[in-house]
Amino acid sequence: MGLLRTSFRPPREICAVRAIVRHRQSLTQLASQAIEHMRKSLDQMNLHLHHVISDIAGETGLRILDAIVNGERDVRKMAKLRDRRIRSSEKTLMKALTQIADRDQEITRRTEALEGHAEAGSAAPEASKALKARGLSAAWLESQRHEYYRLFGVDLTAIDGIGIGTLQTLATEVGPNLSRFRSAAAFTSRAGLTSQQEISGGKLLRSKTAKNKNRVAYALRMAASALLRSRSALGDEFRRLRTKLGAPKAITAMARRLGCLIYNLITRRTEFDPRQLPRKQERYQQRHHRRIVREAAEMGYDLIPKAAQPMSAGA
Repeated sequence: MGLLRTSFRPPREICAVRAIVRHRQSLTQLASQAIEHMRKSLDQMNLHLHHVISDIAGETGLRILDAIVNGERDVRKMAKLRDRRIRSSEKTLMKALTQIADRDQEITRRTEALEGHAEAGSAAPEASKALKARGLSAAWLESQRHEYYRLFGVDLTAIDGIGIGTLQTLATEVGPNLSRFRSAAAFTSRAGLTSQQEISGGKLLRSKTAKNKNRVAYALRMAASALLRSRSALGDEFRRLRTKLGAPKAITAMARRLGCLIYNLITRRTEFDPRQLPRKQERYQQRHHRRIVREAAEMGYDLIPKAAQPMSAGA
């Protein structure tokens, strides 16, 4: 009857690559669990290391697991970490360690098959910052930047805090087309970054952000946390929020801010301009000042700037 709004579900090709990305994230995250869960984790990661090494908590096993957690993906380098007393050969270890690399290749293949929003023949603008990620080469990161520019139609890595990992999560969880959401508020609400209000009798009882395990929200929170040491306008905004609200609430608020910014850039097909942020902050301060002056006038007071106040006789 048209009375209910349909829920969001990504297209089939997005769901396919999303499953692989989620599986890959599980591979790297579960590897850092406690020793008593290592065997189960390795089975879930599709790594057969414990079938060729009797004690994965031994010297060789921990060396290889540490290398995986630290971002190492070269199976030859990891195979050379074996202790000389291990019976399994380097070739056997390499075969057991090729699962994550296979997932990366599959993600790249499926991502390249997705329809992009950049104009045909257009190249990504020059990178505004150096992309870094542990265990990944600068050349590979640059190639991924161009690929996600093709998908989204804008270079989102120009936003401080946003890296390739954030874009991969965004592209594989909701897809490159965000116009399916009616507004930036709808997009951030779907990600679980909007506070839920409990109202009774027209009175607000409680307002808080619900706990969720949405991967887009997690990626945006990680991007927001990276702004703590940023010298940009976004970094300044995050530090002000952190001082005012505390770290947890500030991270959520800044993650929502980044989500709205990403939505507007993608749907409007406009490149990120960091010069606009200080201007918006200045306009906000001007509006805040006008509101204070207006409220003071309504109460019968005239505000005098501190610099214009007359000096006291004893000064």
